[in-house]
Amino acid sequence: KHNLQVNYTRRLDRPDYSQLNPFKRFEDQYYSAAGNPYLNPQYSDNIDVTHIYNQWLTNSVGYSYFTQIITGVTLQNDSTKQSTQTQINLSNGSYSYYNLFIQKELKKWWSLQFSANVYYIKFNGAIASSALDIGNLSSNYYINNDFILPKNFKIQLTAHYDAPHLFATTYMKARGSVDFAIKKAFLKRGE
Repeated sequence: KHNLQVNYTRRLDRPDYSQLNPFKRFEDQYYSAAGNPYLNPQYSDNIDVTHIYNQWLTNSVGYSYFTQIITGVTLQNDSTKQSTQTQINLSNGSYSYYNLFIQKELKKWWSLQFSANVYYIKFNGAIASSALDIGNLSSNYYINNDFILPKNFKIQLTAHYDAPHLFATTYMKARGSVDFAIKKAFLKRGE
């Protein structure tokens, strides 16, 4: 009925070609993007503890510490009003989280999947010689319902929500979606 897992990983993430390529790609006369050939790899140390109950309820908590975080920034030249999006390394950061995942057949005709992720993320470093020390608490949620109906019909109802959050210098507004699907099988299984 109970399964307990403890995991530790040390990870190395190298920048890809587009993050390193220094040649400018112009979107218009005021905005361009360029890679940074001086980017360093990003390192992280991660630990998480996961408890699974009866194969349908999963709880996990974890912590990650990052060094040389690769992130995108937009820098503006005030005299020309031109902005360039590029990649830099921030000094360090951390990510702490709690995850809840439920996967259960509630009735023969109804199965449910639900997940919730609550996290705190923090960044430290310098951007264009200005200090950055920022963190925020956020969350995201997902629910999926599958309904099996008579005459080989199946209905799926899914909802997703991301709370507002910061990632280094980027602010992401709240967003979400609701999806509905209906499926009708015309052939029996195995045909």
